[in-house]
Amino acid sequence: MDRTITLLLQLGLVVPFVTVLMSALVACRVLKGNPRWPALLGVSVTTLVAVASAGYFSPLLGEQSYSFPLVRWLTLPGETSLPLEIGVLYDSLSLTFYTLVSAGMLCVLLLSPPDSAESAETVAPRYGGLLLLMGFCATTGIILATNFLQLFFCWCLLSMSLNLLHEVHLRTTLAPETARRHWWGWNGLGNGMLLLGLFLVQTNFTSLDFLTMLQPAALTQVAETNRTALPGISVLLFFAALPRLSLFPASALLVSREENWSARSLAGINLLAMTAGLFLLLRCAPLIQAVPATRTLMVQLGTLSALLTLFSALSLPRDTHPDRSLSWLTATLAGLVVASVGLGQVGTLSGTLALVVLELLVLVILILLAAWREQNGIPTAALASVKLCLMLLILLAVCGLVGLLPALILARDATDDLRVSFFIWLTVPVAAGYVAGLMRFYFSLAGSNSSPKTGAPFPVLALWSATLGVSLLASPLLIPFPVVPSLWPGPLLEMLPPLFEHDWLMCSLFGLALLVAMILTWMTAGRSRSIATTEPPALLQLGRSHYYLMSLLDRALIQPLELLARTVSLVEEWIVSRLSRFSLERLPRAWGDLLLHMQNGQVTFPTLILVMTLSVLILVLMVLQI
Repeated sequence: MDRTITLLLQLGLVVPFVTVLMSALVACRVLKGNPRWPALLGVSVTTLVAVASAGYFSPLLGEQSYSFPLVRWLTLPGETSLPLEIGVLYDSLSLTFYTLVSAGMLCVLLLSPPDSAESAETVAPRYGGLLLLMGFCATTGIILATNFLQLFFCWCLLSMSLNLLHEVHLRTTLAPETARRHWWGWNGLGNGMLLLGLFLVQTNFTSLDFLTMLQPAALTQVAETNRTALPGISVLLFFAALPRLSLFPASALLVSREENWSARSLAGINLLAMTAGLFLLLRCAPLIQAVPATRTLMVQLGTLSALLTLFSALSLPRDTHPDRSLSWLTATLAGLVVASVGLGQVGTLSGTLALVVLELLVLVILILLAAWREQNGIPTAALASVKLCLMLLILLAVCGLVGLLPALILARDATDDLRVSFFIWLTVPVAAGYVAGLMRFYFSLAGSNSSPKTGAPFPVLALWSATLGVSLLASPLLIPFPVVPSLWPGPLLEMLPPLFEHDWLMCSLFGLALLVAMILTWMTAGRSRSIATTEPPALLQLGRSHYYLMSLLDRALIQPLELLARTVSLVEEWIVSRLSRFSLERLPRAWGDLLLHMQNGQVTFPTLILVMTLSVLILVLMVLQI
C-alpha cells in the first residue's frame, strides 16, 4: 500500500484521539492553558485530514475501498474470525460523513457562545468541552469503523459522552432527583437494540466486517439459510438508530427540559447523534433494502415522524425557543432521509449523501446562532452580516433538497401500491414546510433588534469563515467542476435535467411547493420591532404564532363549511314541509275521487291495491312528521 494512503488512513482516528487526550490533560489541570485552543487545533487538523482524504481517494474509490487495521484488541474465545479490531475504512460513505462531522464540529467550536455567569461556578465550562470532544471522537470511530464490534463499542462510548454532557449542563429549578433525564432511557434503548442486532449478525454471518457481510452474495446466503434473520436484524438496526435521529416519539427529548439547552448539548443532539444514526442506516442500507417489509416500515414511520416534528417546529411562536424549533427541523430532515432510504432505489445514494451534508451543516450553524441569540443576544452592528450569511446558507439548504428527487421519482415509477404513492407525495409538502421553518427563523432573526446581554463580542469573522467554508464544501456537491474530483456519479444540479425529463410533474410540483413556502413565509412574517408606532396589517401577523394560522383556517374553511351546512339544512326543511303539505292536503282529495269511482264501478282491482299501498305510505309520513 502506498505511504500516502497508509498515512491518511492512520491519521483518520489518531488525530481525534490525540485531541481528546490533550483536552483531558488541560481539563484535569495537568497541563496549563485554555482548553479551547487544543480542541480548536485538533478539530482543525482533523478537518484538513478529512478534506485531504476525500480529495485524494476520490479518483480511487471507484475501483475499491481502503481498510487499515490500527489496533487488534482481542479475539473472542473459540472465534478466531471475530476479533475486536480498531481500524479505518475509507469509502464514499465514510469519507462523506467524516468530512461532515469534522466540518460541523469546527463550526461548533468557532460559533459556540461563551458560558454564562450562572454556569461559571459549575463543572460545565471545565468538562463540557472535553465530553463534547469525546463524543466527536466516538462519532469518528463509528464512521470509520471496519466491523460491527468497533461500531458497537464507539456507539456505547458516544452514548456515555452525551449522557454526561447533558448532565454537566443540567440547570433546573427542581430538585436534582426529580429532574427528567430522558436521555438516559433513549440512549439505553438504542444501545440495547444495537446489541441484539449484533448478536443476530454474529449468529447468522460468518464475518462482522462490513466489506464482507454487506455483499449481495452473503445477504443471499443468509436469506436462504434463515428467512427471519434479515428482517429481524434490519428492524433492530432501525430502532437502534431511532433515538439518535430524534424520530417520533424520541423527539420528545427536546421538551424534557424546561430550560434552554446549552450550545454543547444542542451540538451533541443535532450533529453527533444525528450523524451517527444516519450513518448506521446508510452503512447497513444493502441489508435493510433487502427486506421489503422493513423498507415499507421505514417509509411510513419516517414520513409520519417528519410530519409530526415539522408540526411541532411550526407550532412554536417565532420568538419562543428557536433552538428547539430548529432541532425539530433537524428531526424532520432525519425523517425525510429515513423515508428516502426506505424507498430503496438503486442509484439514489449520491443524492441522499449530498442532502445530508448540506442540510446538517446549515442547520448546525443556524442552531448555534439561535443559542447565541438566546444566551447573549446579537448586537445591532452584526445584524447585517448575520442576515447575509443566513440568506446564503438557506439558499444552499434549498438547493440541497434536490437530493430527495431521485429517490422519489424512481420509487414513484417502480411502485403501484397506493399507500406508498401517498407517502411519496406526502414528502413534497413536508419538504415545503421544512423550507418554511428555515425562512421563519431567518425573518425572526432579521426582525430582532437586541443588544448583547454580556460583554462577549459576537464572532462575525468566525461566522463569515464558517459560511464561506460551507459554501466551498457545498459547491462540488451542487455544481460540476472539471478540476475537483467527485465522490459520486454526479452533482445535484447536474442530475436535475434528466430527472425533469423523466418525471416533469414531480419536479415541477416539488419546486413549486418550495417556492410557495418561501413566498407565504415572507408574506406572513412580521415587521421589524423597531417600528412600534404602527400596527402591522393582519396578513403580516399571521405567521407570528400558530393561533393566527388556526384563525385563518377557521375563517377560510370552517366557517364556509358551517354556512353550507346551514343552507342545506334550510333547503331540506323546506322540501320536507312541501312534501308534508302535499301529502296531507292533496292526497286525501285524490283518495275520495278514487273511492267515488270505485263505487261507480269505473276502476279495476289494481287501483284498490295502489290505494292501499299509498295509504300505508301516507301513514308512515304522518308518523314521521309527528
